[in-house]
Order: sequence, then structure tokens, then C-alpha cells
Amino acid sequence: MRSIFCLLLASLPIFSFAQHKVKADEINFLVGKNTTKFLYAFGSETKPKQWVNGNSYSLNVNLELAPKHFLRPEVNYYQAGAKSDIDNLALAWRLNYLGLGCGYSYKVFSLKTISLSTGASFGLDFMTKGEQTIGIERYSITDSEAMKRLNIGSNVFANAKFKVTETLYLQFEYRFGYGLNQIEKDSGEKTRNISNTAFIGLSFKL
Repeated sequence: MRSIFCLLLASLPIFSFAQHKVKADEINFLVGKNTTKFLYAFGSETKPKQWVNGNSYSLNVNLELAPKHFLRPEVNYYQAGAKSDIDNLALAWRLNYLGLGCGYSYKVFSLKTISLSTGASFGLDFMTKGEQTIGIERYSITDSEAMKRLNIGSNVFANAKFKVTETLYLQFEYRFGYGLNQIEKDSGEKTRNISNTAFIGLSFKL
């Protein structure tokens, strides 16, 4: 009897989603500043690179699966990279990515004028432009194909929305991103993207 009861409890969220008609709830446009770097390893040697600053842009839609539960498909564009130095020689990488992603968002708290949400997302990002600077010399990463063009990313996020009108909301969002694949082509080296991003944006109720 206990096992049947536990099974029924576990199936309640699935049953709730199945009974609820999925609908577009909001469209969101976000502009942000990020700080990114590489997690770099060569053999047994691990060196976290230094942080660099960049810009991030996101256009996403909240699809309501059930009350408080949302699916969030997204198109995003962002700058990534890192910097370091070897024997007093400055090194820097600048990578621009265009990507598609999809996330799950849960509305933790909601009042008439404010709501708080948290969630996670995954995405496939394509490097549109890449550049490495060694000292004062610049080299194209995309032309030389020194790095993999595809980045598989994951994010966890927290979002706060404030009501301006019945259809317009101001929002703030923080994301922590971690690359799931290594983008270095050299089999002896391993490089992953890592990022922190702070967004501000507008949300339009549909």
C-alpha cells in the first residue's frame, strides 16, 4: 500500500502537466554584462585563466506547462574569453557565440507586483568569431580553426520580475554558466568556458 501511495505522489506533477494546456505566457528580452574565463588543463597541470568582461543578449519565451512551471526556449548571443600571461607575455582570447537553448523555470514566489523564479537551462552555441592576442599580435581563431566552433553550455539562474503595467514587467536575472564540452582541438589540452552574467530586461505579458 505504501509503495502504491508513493507512486501516486510521484505521478502527480506529470498528471498535472498532462492536464494543463501549454501556452505562451511571456516574451522576454534581456541585456547583460558577463565575466568569463577558461577552465584550462594540460596533462596533470590545471590553470584557471583570468576573467574578462563581455556582453550578453537573450530573447526567450515562457511557455506555461502548469501553474508555476515554465519551459523557456531561447536565442542568445554573448561574448566569452579569457586572459593570461606567460613569461610576462600577455595572452587574450575573445570568442563570440550565437546559440539556441531551452530551460526549465519554477516560480518560487509571486505577488501582484513581484515574482521570483529559479531554474536551469542547456544550449548549443556556435562560435561566430574568435580572436587570440599574443602581445600586440592578433590571430583569428575561426580562420585557423584552432578551437572547436561548438560549445555545449549549461546554466543555473535566478530571476526577479517587477510589474510596471498589466502587460509590462522589469526584470533582473543572474546566471552561472558552465561549458559541458571541451573546446580545445589539441587532445593534450582541455578548455571549458565558465561565466557569470547579470541581466536587466523587459518582459511582455502575452
